[in-house]
Amino acid sequence: MKHKDYLLSAVLFGFMGYLWVLFTNHVFHISDQISFGTFASIILFIIGFLLFGSIIKRLSPLNHFKLNHPVNLVGFASLLIVVAINLTAFQSF
Repeated sequence: MKHKDYLLSAVLFGFMGYLWVLFTNHVFHISDQISFGTFASIILFIIGFLLFGSIIKRLSPLNHFKLNHPVNLVGFASLLIVVAINLTAFQSF
């Protein structure tokens, strides 16, 4: 594997992690303002999470690798790091 593949995976998945944090913040703020209720907020969150998962699964440069390939593992690790940093350092929820 080339270093370019690892870097591309880390950058793409890190960006997707940031988008996931923005999406969840938006869903929670909208549900607080409109007072959807807890059940509707959970349904919106689950639908968004499933759509987000389908986008991550089909990232074009990385979709030919298996899920346990090192390039994908680096990507998933960067996604988790971005989400963890946003949850702990910035307390986005």
